[in-house]
Amino acid sequence: MYLILANLLILSESRLVPLRVARAARDQLLKGDLSGVRRMVENRGDLLSTMLLAGCNKAGRDPNLIETAMEGSLSQYLVRLRNRIRHLADIASIAPMIGLLGTVWGMLKVFQAVALDANSTMVGNWSSLLAEGVAQAMVTTVVGLVIGIPSLLFYYLFRNKLARIIGRLETFGTDLAELLSQQTPSSTQSGSSILDSRR
Repeated sequence: MYLILANLLILSESRLVPLRVARAARDQLLKGDLSGVRRMVENRGDLLSTMLLAGCNKAGRDPNLIETAMEGSLSQYLVRLRNRIRHLADIASIAPMIGLLGTVWGMLKVFQAVALDANSTMVGNWSSLLAEGVAQAMVTTVVGLVIGIPSLLFYYLFRNKLARIIGRLETFGTDLAELLSQQTPSSTQSGSSILDSRR
């Protein structure tokens, strides 16, 4: 439950890729204010700002080189996010197995109890003992599935959400790398971009 709530908070698109920062950075780059972009993003911890700061360090160079630097700056951050999500997949795989182990162990104990019961030849007593033991043993399977199914569901939801965030970063990265490549002390850039369409 903790992992699900933590990932819900951490994988917020508005926190990781704040559109306000992207638009402000674009506007400043259009004015040729590279130092303003750097000041705006250097103390922020979101993905977009991390990417922009790396791009600022390569400003004035080839757009492909800038994009590569931006992508490289995100690699460790993205690995940490993917690992957080992967923990849910691990739980989803392991929980039902532990539940099944508990069930098998419980069944073994039931059959041992039946075998040792002096009155096990009495059908009514035997079936009652068996039914009670099986019901108790199945509880672990239910618990394993109750943990495993939501974990798997949220793993896929978070994985898809992270893929969308990465896609948005790539789109912004291409657009901003072009602007960063044209930064010189007196340069400005005009024209439309992907960021305009999100206004």
